[in-house]
Amino acid sequence: MKNKKIIILMALAMSALFMFTACTTAAVPAALPDVENGGGSPAGTQEPEASSFTGDAYNFTLMDTDGNTHSLEDYLGKKVYLKFWATWCPSCLTGLAELDMLPALAQENDIVVLTIVAPGYSGEKSSEKFVEWFNGRGHGFTVLLDEGGNSFYEYGIRAVPSSYFIDTKGNLAESKLGHVSNEQIIEIFNGIR
Repeated sequence: MKNKKIIILMALAMSALFMFTACTTAAVPAALPDVENGGGSPAGTQEPEASSFTGDAYNFTLMDTDGNTHSLEDYLGKKVYLKFWATWCPSCLTGLAELDMLPALAQENDIVVLTIVAPGYSGEKSSEKFVEWFNGRGHGFTVLLDEGGNSFYEYGIRAVPSSYFIDTKGNLAESKLGHVSNEQIIEIFNGIR
C-alpha cells in the first residue's frame, strides 16, 4: 500500500514537471535562404523594407489572427514581451489561461504583449486551422503568425515556450525558456528601461 502511494506521488510529480518544462521544437534549419544575395525570401516572409530600426532584436513583420500587420519597430518607445509557443506543447497550453490575464497587467505597466506561433512549421497547425482553433477558444491576447518560422529562426528558438523581453529601444534585454508567470514577467520588466 505504501509503495503504491509513493509510485502515484512520483507519477504526479513527473506529470507536473513535464507540464512546466519547455517542449523541444524541430531543429532550426542551419541556414535560411540568403535574401540579400539573391537567395530568395524564406517561406511566408516579406522582403525587408528600408527601416530606421536600430535595436538588436530581430525586427519582424508578421500578421495577427485578425489580419493586422505588426512590426517590432511599431512598438519603439514601449517595452515588448514576446512569447513563442505552439499548440502541440502541453506546457504552452497550460500557461494560456494565465497569459489571458497578462494584457491587462501589461497595459498598467506600459508593456506590449505579442505571442508568436509558426503555422506549418515544426508540427504546428496550418494558419487556417490555427486561426479556427484559436478563435474557438476565446483568448484575449495577440497572436502573430510566423509562416515558415523565420522569427523562430532569427530568435534561435529551440524549445517552446520561450519568452523574450525587449526594451524601449528595440534591444533584447532578457530571455527565458519555459513557463514564465505573469508576476515574473512584470518583475523582469520593472528592471528594464
